[in-house]
Amino acid sequence: LIADFIRQHPDINLSMHQWDWDDCIKGLLEETLDVAFLILHHNKSLPPLLNSRVVHRDRLMLVCRKDPEIQNCVDALHKYHMTLVEGKPLGDTRIIRCFENMGLEISPIMVDSLPASFTYVQAGLGAIFLPENYFRQHKYDDLMALEIPDPAANIAHVLVWNKAHQNPAIQLLLTVFQALS
Repeated sequence: LIADFIRQHPDINLSMHQWDWDDCIKGLLEETLDVAFLILHHNKSLPPLLNSRVVHRDRLMLVCRKDPEIQNCVDALHKYHMTLVEGKPLGDTRIIRCFENMGLEISPIMVDSLPASFTYVQAGLGAIFLPENYFRQHKYDDLMALEIPDPAANIAHVLVWNKAHQNPAIQLLLTVFQALS
């Protein structure tokens, strides 16, 4: 998408950097940054900035399909350990918060990678928490997707800008993203 935008608008200088949330917000408010793509979690609000949702992703719990006892994520948590990937504290916090909000306790297994999580799940020993689009794109026929009935499982990717900033390229970029959603 960004590559298409650059090809369509070669006169616009697009410089991209990876910054943390607070630095992006500060740059937008101080007008040293024109626009930011941010992940907006269910409990985050933006300061007085404009934003437009680009992508909304629900998280799903995945379990082994061959277990007929599992009908929902509550059943799965009573039977399986939740796999959490070491080194992903934000993801782990979100997962734990979802289930705490539902009044459930999880029994986590810490793994070193996403493939290790899949190994546990495919062996019928654990559950994994993944974005819905990731699951749909990869066609895991041996896994069953369960919806997580808590807002903490939802994440929106948003385009954020300062309304005081008058860069016309922002509107062009926004138009491209709105056409996709």
